[in-house]
Amino acid sequence: MRLICGILNIDQRPVSKFLIDEMAQAMIVPGLRPDIRISFDGHVGFAVLDFCKNATGTATEEKRKGALIATDLRLDDQSSLRETLALSDALDDDLVGESLRRWGIAAPVKLFGEFAFAHWDRSRGTLICARDIFGIRPLAYVYKPPKYFAFASLPRALHQTGLVEQRLDASAIAGQIVHSWVPGRSLCMDVARLPAAHALEVGTASLSLHRYWDVSEVPANLPPPNRRDAAQHLSELLLEAVRCRLPAGSPVGAHLSGGLDSSAIAILAARILREQGRTLRTYSFLSTPHETAIFEDEAPFVESVLQQESNLEWRSVRFPPANKWFWESVDRDRIVSTTPEAPENVVCQDASSNGADVLLSGWGGDEGATFNGRGALAEALIQGRWNYFLTEVFALAHARSWTPWQIFSGEVIPYLKPNRRLPPLIRHLRSLIAPPVRQQLGHVRDYAYHLGPDAAKNHRRLLASPLIAERAEDWATIGARYGIAFSFPLLDRRLVEFVSVLPGEYFIVGGATRRVFRDAMDGILPEQVRLRTWKLMPFPDQPLGVVEHQNELRRFLAKARLSESVRQIFLPDLLDSAVDSFPSAERLALGRCNESELLPVITMLMVLPAINYARQNF
Repeated sequence: MRLICGILNIDQRPVSKFLIDEMAQAMIVPGLRPDIRISFDGHVGFAVLDFCKNATGTATEEKRKGALIATDLRLDDQSSLRETLALSDALDDDLVGESLRRWGIAAPVKLFGEFAFAHWDRSRGTLICARDIFGIRPLAYVYKPPKYFAFASLPRALHQTGLVEQRLDASAIAGQIVHSWVPGRSLCMDVARLPAAHALEVGTASLSLHRYWDVSEVPANLPPPNRRDAAQHLSELLLEAVRCRLPAGSPVGAHLSGGLDSSAIAILAARILREQGRTLRTYSFLSTPHETAIFEDEAPFVESVLQQESNLEWRSVRFPPANKWFWESVDRDRIVSTTPEAPENVVCQDASSNGADVLLSGWGGDEGATFNGRGALAEALIQGRWNYFLTEVFALAHARSWTPWQIFSGEVIPYLKPNRRLPPLIRHLRSLIAPPVRQQLGHVRDYAYHLGPDAAKNHRRLLASPLIAERAEDWATIGARYGIAFSFPLLDRRLVEFVSVLPGEYFIVGGATRRVFRDAMDGILPEQVRLRTWKLMPFPDQPLGVVEHQNELRRFLAKARLSESVRQIFLPDLLDSAVDSFPSAERLALGRCNESELLPVITMLMVLPAINYARQNF
């Protein structure tokens, strides 16, 4: 894993080595000792922090005179790029540098992988920064003409060094809660984030943003002639997506939730590593045993994977007690916990202590390679493909033990309505936001709420959702505290571009959604996992834990309302009312609560981290 930072003094002042070092040090958590390389070219200075435990040094100065480069990247298909550039032995940094020399601001579209980089070209007098198509690697910046442009993987390198003041952006924080994301916006005023699939170019008098990739512009090549061929090709692409993310020689970890996505990634990684005599360390989020309640979690599905693959090391991860979680510490840059007992921190700490630099995750599959065909039945109805439509409505009804009308109501009608209402949870969350801030939010931008009767368009809309970059950046922020890079094979560009042009009827067949992916995983996933049609929430005991500590939660909110920042974002009286409307612990433990009764509990689970972020950092 790497982090990068740097500054271009637009007014031509020489860069201070002390400032660059201060920026780099601001991103290092105590206990980590990354390899640091700093380079200068007059009024430009870069730093690269390499946390790889087997790092042998990081090049930031290109062989070509007059250029500097800072990269946080993992490139796919380097051999093809080397052949195109006629650089047979080039390192990844040199490939990026040569690509920029040859194609300029258009170079990022030629790069496949996960990356964030900055490149200074003295001859052109321009600085180019770019970020991968889904924003897996983070990059923030401050533009203060005519003085300077500064960038960093983590915003703290910008505001802790005094380059910009850390000021509360209340509407940005509220937007995180209610899914009103704005690509390019950070949680602090004056600090921007480079949007996913974008490059920027800074000259002496201007900054320009360029979108270099758009899933809607992926060439609509002829899909495979049948679903079987599509599944075979998908299987081959996924295997390569996993293989290229496995570091040579060093340990690697992976999420293992028990669902289709993470199980497929873990199994494929385990099989590749087994050929090399290596193991894969996996992590599952499961419930904590309770005296009066029995929670259904993913344990049986996780166990089926563990029994099938012999080289999986495994650790279960439980949610910390609710009264400890209420008072958790939160990162300065993102609304993520820094409390050691928080689940992802437990995973990263364990992986790091076992020598891993990379954690594989199946997250992103819903939007990427394991799309479930949303809108495919409505599309078939409108187009008059009656045989397919009726066959699948009845097949889904049989598979789910529903009536055909229930399938029609749940899987067809919602995609025929031109304006879908926001889910009750989002409406309830918005009601807790202070009116002046709520007015700044505008419309919710989660594209999943506005899908229509066209499966391919729906898939592309989901792929364009800011949610992907938001979640990826959360994981990058967590991983940075442990020297861990998260990677998401199901968001591999080659894989996504292939799946995004498949016909809608490939995804819902025989009463099963995600059918093309299920077919691709035939013989790979245990049948218990491959054929399952539902997914359980992680930590199903969490709502009960919150309700059982209701009085502690009231004390927390009483203290939180003393914070001016909290009052600027939330309506404290309505937060208290939400807690007062909790169902009883006994009713919840017996599983008798409906969705409306659970709504205030889930609401508080989503709001509490943001409250802690506001009161701790502003």
